[in-house]
Amino acid sequence: MLFAVSGLENCPVKASDGDVGAVKDFLFDDQSWTIRWIVVDASHWLPGRQVLIHPSAFAPLELPPPPALPMMSPGDSLALAVPLTTPELAAGPTLGAA
Repeated sequence: MLFAVSGLENCPVKASDGDVGAVKDFLFDDQSWTIRWIVVDASHWLPGRQVLIHPSAFAPLELPPPPALPMMSPGDSLALAVPLTTPELAAGPTLGAA
């Protein structure tokens, strides 16, 4: 499935044991146009840090169903799931200060 990654900006990221943060940015290879890392703002549980998560670590994306009445209901929001724990993510690479 192809779609613009800008649709994932500010999308919540959930680890197997709780919320991690939200997608902040993408680091990509400008030669092959491949996303190398997804930057997640984890400052609510790791003060001042942004966690790098490799795209292969994410569970398959499940799009929420559209709302029954589009003009009356916002519908479910999209969330990215990572089958890792928050300590595993904290031990991974970071960008440092947010």
